[in-house]
Amino acid sequence: DARIAQQIAKLKREGNEAQIPARIYGDMTPTAQRPVFNLRCLQEIWDRRVLAKVQPRQFEVSFSAADYQAGKPPVLSHVPLHGRLTVFRAPQPEFTYIVSGDASRGTEKDDYAVAQVLCRETFEQVARWRGHIEPAQFADVMAGLGVYYNHALLAPEVIKEGYTVMHRLLNEYGYPFLYRGVKNARGDAVFEGTMGFVPNSATKRMVIDDLAMVISEMSVWLHDIDTYNELRTFERSEGGVIARLGAVNGMHDDCVT
Repeated sequence: DARIAQQIAKLKREGNEAQIPARIYGDMTPTAQRPVFNLRCLQEIWDRRVLAKVQPRQFEVSFSAADYQAGKPPVLSHVPLHGRLTVFRAPQPEFTYIVSGDASRGTEKDDYAVAQVLCRETFEQVARWRGHIEPAQFADVMAGLGVYYNHALLAPEVIKEGYTVMHRLLNEYGYPFLYRGVKNARGDAVFEGTMGFVPNSATKRMVIDDLAMVISEMSVWLHDIDTYNELRTFERSEGGVIARLGAVNGMHDDCVT
């Protein structure tokens, strides 16, 4: 109701998003029975975010292929509390960035489309876009974030709606900095030379394993409450195969996968 919405808005303004589940909903967030990620390390990573002294701001992103070809920068319109893009840290000239993207069909009945922006030198989450949007428009969001963050490397997931995103980035934008599959440190071929991230049981397992490692080493910085909650409710179902990794019932995992 309106009273709950006001309480949530107040906690967000005060930077106390992590208190929303307990203070508003009585901490009804489901608990992962077989968590994939180290929950103690996750909690410590979340608690130490205050040391980073970020000041989150919400925006909407406006960008097009015509803007890109004309050399125009993306427009970030400040939309307090309701912007789908949350910027935790503006781009710094000495750093490079990567933007990962998971598209959706765009209707509110479907999963969220999510773009995560990470600093490649510090492993810090510097921005996150989350919302319902058509795949072609999501390509505009990714391109805008890429240009804004020092012409970042873009890594869209290329499956289903992701093909539309990659097609637009390649053929309408001609964006030059796109992730290509490579061999990892273990020597496994990850669709070597393929544009974008191609998800399957092997590639997802490697990505999740790498993420679990940096969380256990506490070498990543998180600032987004949705990402934090999805990480701590991401579980391994009975059987332990990659196809059965995902969110507990009632939760999303778009910010993770």
